[in-house]
Amino acid sequence: MPVLEGFAAARTIRQREAATDRRTPIVALTAHVLGEAAEAAEAAGMNGTLLKPFTLRQLADLLQAHVPSLRDAAREAAVGSEEARAALPTGASPGAAPEASPDGDLLDAEVLDGLLGLGDGAFLDRVLDLYRAQGPVALATLRSALAVSDQPAIARAAHSLKSMSANIGARALVARLRAIEDAARNAACAEPQEACDGLETLFAATIRDLEGRTRAQAVAA
Repeated sequence: MPVLEGFAAARTIRQREAATDRRTPIVALTAHVLGEAAEAAEAAGMNGTLLKPFTLRQLADLLQAHVPSLRDAAREAAVGSEEARAALPTGASPGAAPEASPDGDLLDAEVLDGLLGLGDGAFLDRVLDLYRAQGPVALATLRSALAVSDQPAIARAAHSLKSMSANIGARALVARLRAIEDAARNAACAEPQEACDGLETLFAATIRDLEGRTRAQAVAA
């Protein structure tokens, strides 16, 4: 951060709270080894750690654990979801896609189920809108980096798209982008820029699958 790094900021906050009854929830967001980060966070007086890349379900669970009002709202939403499922015909599944995807196992079912269980669907709609808007930008950046074999830029672009894809459970895209990122970080990515044609196709298929599943959820609700 511009003035203090995260652990120092947490220690400063805890020192200021020492003479009060207040204790602000503080969580470390880190890409470091979990054991090391957890120990440093505990020493700084933090409440926990969230390891990057993380899913929105993991973020929601963490927020609910430390903010009672969010936890209560989540419980109410869960009750409403159970009532909606109980009203479905026998054998119906609100989170299922209308038909099997021809593109294979595109999505992580656990991540998607977590997202579908967050509130009334407005949050997920907003997340998908952002993904539709930002995904093509990240792909264009990756294509430009591949065109000149700029390994650091390739790694950054692949990591950016990988992270946002992991948040919405885009399993197939994450696996493909992880391979590109890992190769670039070792200065050994030899993918041509045309590789982005396949990624764009995979991105479009992922969006279609997500839209189909969210439509099925909306109908069930």
